[in-house]
Amino acid sequence: MAIAFEIIGRTSGPVFMGELAGALKLGQGVGIAESCLLTEAGWTLFSFDMEQSEAVFLDIGPATDLSFAPFSYQLQYDCARRMVRLSFADVILLAKQIPLGKPQVHLFNMGHCGSTLLHSVFNRIGAAWCLSEPMFVFDLAMARSTVDEADRIALLRAGFAFLRLLPGLHPGQVQVIKHFSQAMTICWECHCATPTAQCLYLYREPESWCNSIYGFVQRMGGRPMVVGRAERAFQWWIMSGNTPSDWLDGLVDFASDVVTFDRMAAAAWALHHELFFKALAAGVPMLTTRYDRLVQDRAGAVARIFDHCGLVGEDLQPALSAFDFDSHEGTATAKSVPVKRFTKTEFARIRAVLSSSQSPLNSRALWPDARQHERNVGSA
Repeated sequence: MAIAFEIIGRTSGPVFMGELAGALKLGQGVGIAESCLLTEAGWTLFSFDMEQSEAVFLDIGPATDLSFAPFSYQLQYDCARRMVRLSFADVILLAKQIPLGKPQVHLFNMGHCGSTLLHSVFNRIGAAWCLSEPMFVFDLAMARSTVDEADRIALLRAGFAFLRLLPGLHPGQVQVIKHFSQAMTICWECHCATPTAQCLYLYREPESWCNSIYGFVQRMGGRPMVVGRAERAFQWWIMSGNTPSDWLDGLVDFASDVVTFDRMAAAAWALHHELFFKALAAGVPMLTTRYDRLVQDRAGAVARIFDHCGLVGEDLQPALSAFDFDSHEGTATAKSVPVKRFTKTEFARIRAVLSSSQSPLNSRALWPDARQHERNVGSA
């Protein structure tokens, strides 16, 4: 038996995404069978409360299709009517009753590299259904050090199973899961949880990536270039996926009087580079695409991605029309919101950080395709 609480309101003002569940105001609770989360359309897995070892489910109604939202968690929060909490153990057991469907696709990315655009590309063809940024994966990634690897895999396996029950997803469609950038910290566990899933990885060269991150922070109400002492820990926590700050040794000195955003962003780019190659070395098979190739060779890049996902022969014209629109349109991070851009000074500092890394990085190098890497290792 579970308790379903009516949602009677929400905390006023902006709420950080990791605190959305706590911002929902709950009314009366009514007992329901746990099986209702499997059989009653509209119940969706929302987040993992890592401190309480509970999963939060939200009833968003059977007509709410999360695939349309650039940030699915925000739409879940906005539309939620009821909430249920279940222990991790109960969630894992319940998920075992969910039938297997078509293999899913993981769209891993470093953020600000065309992943939201590609989310829109997938959703313009009827054969695919793409969900953008499930919150429970973010929660587990950020708290990964508190959970054993086997438990992380079990929770992810259960979470990905519940995604197959989302309203709007039809039998026969390929479900694509576009992840937060922080999911790369548990990329290996995602692969182990869904070994039949296809994996994609999008990335971007560092100068334009750091510039894009800077614009995003401004659109979200962030502060100027110089990062204050009180903000440094949070900035690194979110940009790095909760990687210990000692990773920055030799790149950014947190104790310095002045720490600039460009240097922190460059270090974050270097970390994403490291996370990708760790996943590759661990055996995660991924089709890689760099942002500039995606936007310069639209038809070729999309056809290659579709083929990898089993979407062979799909009409590319509806998919390519997504390039004509801002994939963040209607949100606070829309391109129409003006922001400041880097100058030569900031770009020079980015290159200085990359040249100081343990293995100096070439900003224009194409990262390898993990599928080809896997074949090469196998034939060696």
